[in-house]
Amino acid sequence: MALVKALLVLLAMVTMTTAQFRHNANNVEPRGRLPGGRGPRSPCGSMRQAFIRLGGFSEETLVSGYDLCIDLSRVSPDGATKVEAFNPDGERGVIVSLEHEPTYTIAIVHSTNISHAPNDKRVIFQFEGAKGLRVGQAELKLTVIWLSLDVDTDRDGVVDVNSPYKNSWAWGPNGHGAIVLANLDKDAGNTFAHMRDSDDDVVSGPPDLQDLAAMRVHSDGPPQLHPDYKLVLFIDETSVPYVRVFGNRGRTKFIGPRLASMAIAYPGSYGSHKYEVEALSYAHSFFDGFIRLHLALKKGNDIVFQDTVQFKVSPWLMTSNLLPADIVFMSRADTNGNFVREMQTFIEENMSTTVRTCPREVCRDDRWIQDQLEFGYTEVPKNPPMSAVLKSPRVNGLKDYGYTNILGPNVAFVEYQSAGSTELDYFGNLEVSPPVTVNNTVYPLGRIYYGNGNYPGGWRGRKTSNALIGFLEAQIIQAPIELFSDWLFVGHVDEFMSVIPAPNTEKGFKIVLSSTRAFYDIMNDLQGSRYGDLLMFADKPLSFYRGEADITVSQFLSNDKFYDVNQRCQEYLDYNRGILTRELGLDHSDVIEIPAIYDTVMGRDNVMRVTGYFPNLVNLLVLNNYVILPKPYGPVIRGVDVLANNVKNIMHDLGLS
Repeated sequence: MALVKALLVLLAMVTMTTAQFRHNANNVEPRGRLPGGRGPRSPCGSMRQAFIRLGGFSEETLVSGYDLCIDLSRVSPDGATKVEAFNPDGERGVIVSLEHEPTYTIAIVHSTNISHAPNDKRVIFQFEGAKGLRVGQAELKLTVIWLSLDVDTDRDGVVDVNSPYKNSWAWGPNGHGAIVLANLDKDAGNTFAHMRDSDDDVVSGPPDLQDLAAMRVHSDGPPQLHPDYKLVLFIDETSVPYVRVFGNRGRTKFIGPRLASMAIAYPGSYGSHKYEVEALSYAHSFFDGFIRLHLALKKGNDIVFQDTVQFKVSPWLMTSNLLPADIVFMSRADTNGNFVREMQTFIEENMSTTVRTCPREVCRDDRWIQDQLEFGYTEVPKNPPMSAVLKSPRVNGLKDYGYTNILGPNVAFVEYQSAGSTELDYFGNLEVSPPVTVNNTVYPLGRIYYGNGNYPGGWRGRKTSNALIGFLEAQIIQAPIELFSDWLFVGHVDEFMSVIPAPNTEKGFKIVLSSTRAFYDIMNDLQGSRYGDLLMFADKPLSFYRGEADITVSQFLSNDKFYDVNQRCQEYLDYNRGILTRELGLDHSDVIEIPAIYDTVMGRDNVMRVTGYFPNLVNLLVLNNYVILPKPYGPVIRGVDVLANNVKNIMHDLGLS
């Protein structure tokens, strides 16, 4: 009984017959504990399992706070009817509990008391037979260490030690979870032409290092690991292509994307090793944006402990056209030199905005820079935002402009690959609203909207690529809205709608939406006021036909073909208005109808579509409080273009110039 009195921690005893003590674990179910057991056929279930030797000792390293399971039935000597487990050193913190079933007995060892030296904790198992005689003994020597893989879970710029949120995620200002940037800019020190920081295996200086997320391995225990053990850092299989991990302040690459794991040094007593994590991609159709990294303690080839952290790649966020403009990009082509010069002069004289013009020899006469590039940004806490320019799959003259003229320090360049892309994948077909609230759901950065070829009753035509839609949806925050745009020859949403500021209104913006109904109302008013002989579009050529575009008001109104085509167009416009009203939480007064008219043209895929019969007034440019409109060349009364004047009055009523 002296041994019993010496116990300072749990002493568990069971008495069994010899037949009961021999176990048969064939029908034992998993116990649902931490990884490391031998599977469903082991009485230890999923707990980590260790083995002891009769008449000798075994050595194990245990991570503080975790369980170690020993199947005593495997080693019980013949004649054993009882087992005792105790700590001969009397040190608190080692807990041993015995659990017995008819077919087996197991010991569960647990400790939260960190070792100061190897094997400084012991558990002795004594087996007794009939009349209390000892028939066998085994000793377990334990080294208890503490390990933790850590990240910044509360998003304050400081790594949190052993946070309960290291492997979970919640959005929002009160959320949690680590964030990492997609390092797609080109910081100073990166000397490789057309190469982003994510495209090489080096960190090219302090600015590049700032774009990486911090991660730490913390430990406590003896200065050295037992030689049978090692630490391994590895990437989750789903994350391997999308991450690199550096150490030594970016001077040493450890893992990713072609090397998924690497043995690392044990930090030792009160130790810490620092690592830097670089994301190589935004979320997309085949990548949810979560990067999971694991720290494993391995004994031989077996993982006996594993800790996991996860990062979320900060999403690509599209910027609203109502935000103040820092730079206006224009592309010079063979026929638009006067326009570019006049626009540049106007901007420089009226606002503090930089104009950046792409010369003809660079853009190769490709004027459609709006279709080529979409501007956005990404950010993480405690760092300045990183601009991020999305490139469309167009292969025209501007295809390399982003790499050669925009990519740079803190300016990222983003590509997605899309086989078989169409005009619907170009970025006149991609816009974003200002902040909105829809059915009590707040979208503080607005909602993206794009056009597609889906229409009730079926529509045989083009589709926006799944790659683009998947990329947009994977960013989550700006919850994309799909409109119907394939009825247009080019097929872009900016051909039938735009967002303009409305500073004196509750929402702060209005949607301007093309309306053939509004156009016919104006034409009917002119004819009723005896202006039916006025010419529209005087001296202007039709875009897709031979001949002149000029036509009188009365001739236009008497053209049944125009009327039938534009009635159908109005159905499409009303359909889109319904989607916008529902998905952006709009009232009737939030949408302003702008006169427009269309004529038919055969699409490249032999589907009949329409194109604007005159310059489209909603295809406008908002620069601060200025709205720059196309000139419609409508009917002129006493020197005033009726169509242009109609829209100017709408803008003036909203306080815009």
